[in-house]
Amino acid sequence: MSKQVFDYTHQAWTQDGAYLDCGHYQAGTILGPGGLNSGKVFQGCDCYGRAHEGEAVSAEILAEMDERERSVITSNNGVRYVLEGEA
Repeated sequence: MSKQVFDYTHQAWTQDGAYLDCGHYQAGTILGPGGLNSGKVFQGCDCYGRAHEGEAVSAEILAEMDERERSVITSNNGVRYVLEGEA
Protein backbone atom coordinates (compact mmCIF):
# COMPACT_ATOMS: atom_id res chain seq x y z
CA MET A 1 0.00 0.00 0.00
CA SER A 2 1.38 3.41 -0.95
CA LYS A 3 2.01 5.86 1.84
CA GLN A 4 2.02 9.64 1.30
CA VAL A 5 3.81 11.79 3.86
CA PHE A 6 4.40 15.55 3.83
CA ASP A 7 8.00 16.82 4.05
CA TYR A 8 7.63 19.99 6.11
CA THR A 9 11.27 20.95 5.59
CA HIS A 10 10.84 21.25 1.81
CA GLN A 11 7.05 21.75 1.78
CA ALA A 12 6.52 18.81 -0.58
CA TRP A 13 4.53 15.59 -0.64
CA THR A 14 6.32 12.25 -0.81
CA GLN A 15 5.11 8.79 -1.64
CA ASP A 16 6.98 5.63 -0.72
CA GLY A 17 10.18 7.60 -0.07
CA ALA A 18 10.20 9.69 -3.28
CA TYR A 19 9.06 13.26 -3.98
CA LEU A 20 5.81 13.90 -5.85
CA ASP A 21 5.10 16.71 -8.29
CA CYS A 22 3.32 19.65 -6.65
CA GLY A 23 0.35 19.45 -9.03
CA HIS A 24 0.34 23.14 -9.93
CA TYR A 25 -0.36 24.21 -13.49
CA GLN A 26 2.43 23.83 -16.01
CA ALA A 27 4.22 27.05 -17.01
CA GLY A 28 2.44 28.71 -19.93
CA THR A 29 -1.05 27.48 -18.98
CA ILE A 30 -3.75 30.08 -19.59
CA LEU A 31 -5.92 30.18 -16.50
CA GLY A 32 -9.62 29.60 -17.01
CA PRO A 33 -12.57 31.92 -16.56
CA GLY A 34 -13.58 33.17 -13.15
CA GLY A 35 -11.44 34.43 -10.33
CA LEU A 36 -8.81 37.12 -10.12
CA ASN A 37 -6.37 35.42 -12.51
CA SER A 38 -8.81 34.68 -15.32
CA GLY A 39 -7.07 34.71 -18.69
CA LYS A 40 -3.59 35.22 -17.24
CA VAL A 41 -0.71 32.96 -18.18
CA PHE A 42 0.68 30.89 -15.31
CA GLN A 43 4.41 31.60 -15.05
CA GLY A 44 5.27 28.34 -13.35
CA CYS A 45 6.33 27.51 -9.83
CA ASP A 46 9.52 26.78 -7.98
CA CYS A 47 8.07 24.08 -5.75
CA TYR A 48 10.53 21.53 -4.38
CA GLY A 49 8.28 18.67 -5.46
CA ARG A 50 8.23 19.80 -9.08
CA ALA A 51 12.01 20.30 -9.21
CA HIS A 52 12.77 16.98 -7.47
CA GLU A 53 9.91 14.75 -8.62
CA GLY A 54 10.84 11.06 -8.34
CA GLU A 55 14.03 11.70 -6.37
CA ALA A 56 14.56 9.70 -3.20
CA VAL A 57 13.98 11.48 0.10
CA SER A 58 17.21 11.65 2.14
CA ALA A 59 17.59 9.45 5.22
CA GLU A 60 17.77 12.58 7.39
CA ILE A 61 14.46 13.93 6.10
CA LEU A 62 12.83 10.47 6.34
CA ALA A 63 13.89 10.34 10.00
CA GLU A 64 12.39 13.79 10.64
CA MET A 65 9.16 12.77 8.92
CA ASP A 66 9.00 9.56 10.94
CA GLU A 67 9.59 11.43 14.21
CA ARG A 68 6.88 13.96 13.36
CA GLU A 69 4.44 11.15 12.56
CA ARG A 70 5.25 9.41 15.86
CA SER A 71 4.74 12.61 17.85
CA VAL A 72 1.35 13.19 16.25
CA ILE A 73 0.23 9.63 16.91
CA THR A 74 1.61 9.67 20.48
CA SER A 75 0.05 13.00 21.38
CA ASN A 76 -3.47 11.97 20.44
CA ASN A 77 -5.18 12.23 23.86
CA GLY A 78 -1.97 11.07 25.53
CA VAL A 79 -2.40 7.54 24.24
CA ARG A 80 0.69 5.81 22.82
CA TYR A 81 -0.16 3.80 19.73
CA VAL A 82 2.25 1.14 18.53
CA LEU A 83 3.26 1.75 14.94
CA GLU A 84 3.67 -1.05 12.45
CA GLY A 85 7.07 -2.70 12.95
CA GLU A 86 7.49 -1.41 16.52
CA ALA A 87 7.63 -3.56 19.60
